[in-house]
Amino acid sequence: MKVILKKRQQDMLTEFLARESPEKYDFKFLLPEYWECYQPEIYRNMLRCWEQTWPDCSLTDADAIRRWYAYKAFELNYINQTGQRVGRLFDCDSSNETNDLMDCIYDILWRNAPWPVPELRQHMGGDTMHSFAYTFNAVAERASYPLSFEAYRTNPSSFQALRAYAAMSGCLGNFVLVPNGFNPVRGRTLWDDWDLSLETLRRHDENCWLQAVGLTFTQYINLSFLWEDVDEEGCVRPLVPSHAKVLQGTAEFPRTFARQRREEAGLFASNACGRIRRRGKFMVAMLQIAQNKKEDYAKILTLLWRNTYLGSLEKVVKLLQCLPLSAYAHTILNQLEQEL
Repeated sequence: MKVILKKRQQDMLTEFLARESPEKYDFKFLLPEYWECYQPEIYRNMLRCWEQTWPDCSLTDADAIRRWYAYKAFELNYINQTGQRVGRLFDCDSSNETNDLMDCIYDILWRNAPWPVPELRQHMGGDTMHSFAYTFNAVAERASYPLSFEAYRTNPSSFQALRAYAAMSGCLGNFVLVPNGFNPVRGRTLWDDWDLSLETLRRHDENCWLQAVGLTFTQYINLSFLWEDVDEEGCVRPLVPSHAKVLQGTAEFPRTFARQRREEAGLFASNACGRIRRRGKFMVAMLQIAQNKKEDYAKILTLLWRNTYLGSLEKVVKLLQCLPLSAYAHTILNQLEQEL
């Protein structure tokens, strides 16, 4: 079974890397493949229930917000309609090990990589850095995403600034490994905002999240390719102005951002999309190198395994270009430099 799964993952990764601009590929498209592979009969029943309930909204919709809603509600709609329980619901970030492609990527870049931290595989799991739902609800002024979607159907033009964000929320650069147990804490207390989440990790709160897996905050930034999320001094960069005082330590973590998020939604979405896209490009380059030149990726990991901040994404690429790597790896890095 493990051999079959590994072959499936490898085929998915090969297809993914062969795409034009794979960093823009929306992993929500993988939901049908997951159910067709593991429980095809249930998937056919899900489709029938969905078509009866939401005939004008699908997982392949060109409208990214409608596609996001279908991704969030597709399986739950079936459960609500039939009263039948199903297996693990598909999650793009594979926090529940349902996205075979993302698990393969986690393994190649981090969990099976030769880092000197054995705890990474056992004590870190997948997570989505920038959650679409909270910003969507704030703009809609609704308490849940089904109500927000009804508001969207009524007046889609008022959500224009969120369309690109809805698409990018399911892309490669939006997924990361976090210490086990940190994911639900983010949702309860930080509204899933990634800058506030990083600041919590940096402050080494009472749970000592990073210490528990043998990492410093700077090592976590370098290890996870998160240079877009910190400034030249290694301090967390706010996604929107209302977060700045919290990150500076002059204000407490607020209990709600609803009003500010409505006012800053366009800026929040734009900043999140930019960070996701650029980090995704870097991840694609590292996957290409790791797949074809493992010895080169090992050298890259050695450089990244530092307890010193390495600078901007562009500076990191410059550092990697100075390494004694193969012509293939340098070609990939030179192309990445041109695309950033």
